[in-house]
Amino acid sequence: MIKEPVLIMNENPKRNPEIQTNILPDGHVCLVSEKTEWAQTLTPLGGLVWEFCDGTNSVGDIIDQLKLIPEVTIGPKFKDEVAELLEELSDGGFFLDE
Repeated sequence: MIKEPVLIMNENPKRNPEIQTNILPDGHVCLVSEKTEWAQTLTPLGGLVWEFCDGTNSVGDIIDQLKLIPEVTIGPKFKDEVAELLEELSDGGFFLDE
């Protein structure tokens, strides 16, 4: 059975301001929700995705913006990987419900 995506391409994910964002020395990003007692560590690319989640960018916009960054490697499953990360963050309560 195929899981339906939670976020669709035209949704604009917005970071929950209660989430603490900590940039680690190696470029990874640690997100902490004290309310849910949940933490998520993101790769440097995941940290960029998180930065674009300001409520003004759609999922499609985020993917397009990442493609413009020369250091970002675009593989055949890039779009799916970004969408999967956004779903994980959504499921973890890291976005505002609007």
